[in-house]
Amino acid sequence: MADGVVLLHGLGRTPASMWGAQAFLEMRGFHTLNPGYPSRRASVDDHAARLASRVKNFAEKLDGELHFLTHSMGGLVAWALIARERPKNLGKVVMLAPPLGGSEIADFIAGSALLRPLFGPAIDDLTCSAERGPIDFPVGVIAGDRTLNPLLSYFFLRGPNDGKVTVARTRLPGLADHICLPATHTLLPWDFDALRQAVVFFREGAFQKKGLERVR
Repeated sequence: MADGVVLLHGLGRTPASMWGAQAFLEMRGFHTLNPGYPSRRASVDDHAARLASRVKNFAEKLDGELHFLTHSMGGLVAWALIARERPKNLGKVVMLAPPLGGSEIADFIAGSALLRPLFGPAIDDLTCSAERGPIDFPVGVIAGDRTLNPLLSYFFLRGPNDGKVTVARTRLPGLADHICLPATHTLLPWDFDALRQAVVFFREGAFQKKGLERVR
């Protein structure tokens, strides 16, 4: 019985940003769906509505469970998809660097008349004040604590962060598990340890903690 994984990229990205993860999963026997969506042109809910039929068709063709592997805003899109119509064979969700509690950088962009049009309506869904419902499905979060933007991190982000989101804001009540790896926001979907941990979570419902310091 083969499980499937829907891969969802983040804001301003394309399916190409998830190609490494897609190949990694397929080599381990998972069926995959790696759809693109115009991330800068609509809200998170609108993206979920646009993707709903493709995800449903993919789920119905599986003889195993349907999992999600997401990056950044893709985690919020997956959350909205599941809230719209929960797949009967829903398995587990692994989110890489999700702004579950928002991002201070998104707050700045949303308030900038110059930058806001470059990121589109979805930027409001990434702010720290955006409303989010309860997590009532198995979610494992993998955060990063390395930054490629030291100045951006210094001026906008407080505490360990990946250059876009603080580790603290990748947490919300209801998570099944949470770990932090020495990785940056942009490169997490290509990080071997992150992908290996994702497969472990899909299969066991928890990350492999040996050798890792759990973020508290």
